[in-house]
Amino acid sequence: MDSSKTIIHIHSLLKQFGIKNVVFCPGGRHLPLIHAIEQDNYFTTYRVIDERSAAFFALGLIQKINKPVAVCCSSGTAVINMASAVIEAFYQRLPLLVITGDRMSEYLNQNEDQQYDQIKSFEGYTKYQVKLPRIDTNVDEWYTNRLINEAMIELTHHGNGPVHIDYPIQNPFNEIFETKEVPEVRKINLHQADMLEHEWKECASWLKNKKVAVLWGQSVFNTPELEHAVEIFVKTFDAVILTDHISNCHHVNTINNIPRILSTSFTVQEEQNLMPNILISVGGNTIFNDSIKHKMSRWNTAHWQVGKEDKVIDGFRRLTHIFEMNETFFFKNMVKYANTKNDAGYYDYWKKIDNEIPEPDANEFNELGVIKTILKNMPDDADLQIGNSWSIRMTQLFNMPSTVNQYCNRGVNGIDGSLSTAVGYASANSKLTYLIIGDLSFFYDMNALWISSLPSTMRIVLINNNGGSMLFKPFMKDMMEKYPMSNLGKDTKQVTAEGWAKTCGFDYYSVHNLNEVENCSKLMADKNSDRPILVEAFTDYFEDAYSYLNKNNVDRRNISEKIESKIVRLKQLIKK
Repeated sequence: MDSSKTIIHIHSLLKQFGIKNVVFCPGGRHLPLIHAIEQDNYFTTYRVIDERSAAFFALGLIQKINKPVAVCCSSGTAVINMASAVIEAFYQRLPLLVITGDRMSEYLNQNEDQQYDQIKSFEGYTKYQVKLPRIDTNVDEWYTNRLINEAMIELTHHGNGPVHIDYPIQNPFNEIFETKEVPEVRKINLHQADMLEHEWKECASWLKNKKVAVLWGQSVFNTPELEHAVEIFVKTFDAVILTDHISNCHHVNTINNIPRILSTSFTVQEEQNLMPNILISVGGNTIFNDSIKHKMSRWNTAHWQVGKEDKVIDGFRRLTHIFEMNETFFFKNMVKYANTKNDAGYYDYWKKIDNEIPEPDANEFNELGVIKTILKNMPDDADLQIGNSWSIRMTQLFNMPSTVNQYCNRGVNGIDGSLSTAVGYASANSKLTYLIIGDLSFFYDMNALWISSLPSTMRIVLINNNGGSMLFKPFMKDMMEKYPMSNLGKDTKQVTAEGWAKTCGFDYYSVHNLNEVENCSKLMADKNSDRPILVEAFTDYFEDAYSYLNKNNVDRRNISEKIESKIVRLKQLIKK
């Protein structure tokens, strides 16, 4: 465990958040933090022997200067002695930052000296409380940094109030260190709608001559005002909007085929040209979360979060700015206060790449081929619901008209409820509602077809590969044949939806080749049908998996770059 890193992050962020006044109590567990801060002329420090008095002393400072003040103490009952002042701060709404040193969590309730569950000391009377993790890995350090940022933001976020940071330290007497200049760790800056004019101008200036990408996720409700604001923004800053079909984002400068593009192997120069300097995220999840996180790990990209969410969302681990406000308000003001216009052709480069990455062929009878056939014959004014797993991944690989609204439960990405959600949507929809869903998702949620309000406009495409292709990677085929799984192996009985679909009033069709899929897709497109339709495609899970994993992935690298990539990968494997 490296406790010095924890101290560095606390020390640096105290400075960056402007918390100059620090009150110390005597003790050993927080000695490294005391030692670091007392060497730094930025801070004004106060020594108060009694913890109860120290915390109330800090309240007096806050009342006078109207700014957050930190109070720090050792472990054990020293912490609980500050409870009266914390409660007073809670009801006075004063930004008191309580920082407490602690012993390792592993020793709790093991007769360790001066240890109890300190993080519960002020439970119910803080705006935010966190017990920092021990730092053993890079992920631990990122998590620690994020938590400290969250804690310090909450001191004055949506009103003032006390915050408690509890941090572990193995041996404080071995961790005293000297540093002439504390490293500046990442600070996450919070901006709100009431920013002053000069603050807006500064924020807009950060986009000058930068490659700007907007990552557009789910559940941003579009309005004419938002559409107009986005159009002016992307044209002013030459920005590109990266998204997938389920965002239902069709603004200018939008690239919807990001899942397909990110599966491409680019040359070093191409990837350098594509990477943004600033990535602005709005909305919820995207289908390509994992892919873009992998790219971001190699890009020197700053991440901005925009929207009314009141939580820090740092999935890329590069978050530097939060704009907690309506998306329309953000885009309008960034343009309003900009004094420049970007014109380096960044969007045009993305569009060129987009045009050069083809759709998968998908001309065989497997899940990818079934989905392609259904989508190509779907009316342009229909709406599409999609189940999770392969279904949602495969549907995103094909071009779709902007008139088709698409939805999927990607908030948590579970298989449960996709059928019920689609039925609920169809019940309030006058247009045809298609659902593409796998057998595990369908049978898990099959009672949804029992709903009495099921409309005749419902169209279901059920991919039945006897168990879910995502569970059976191609490299598992030999093992599966040798050791068939009791419930999902190839020797288990094929379950079909035919009986249940007919019982629930569906016209039912089973298909076993692409010609049958083509014929059924035309029946489904008939808007005059007086009954809902369910088409069940019986495919093979290994072929379905191959159809996705070998979907005409494009490799644009030269020979030397391919060799270099293999060498890097080999080194990574050896290191593991």
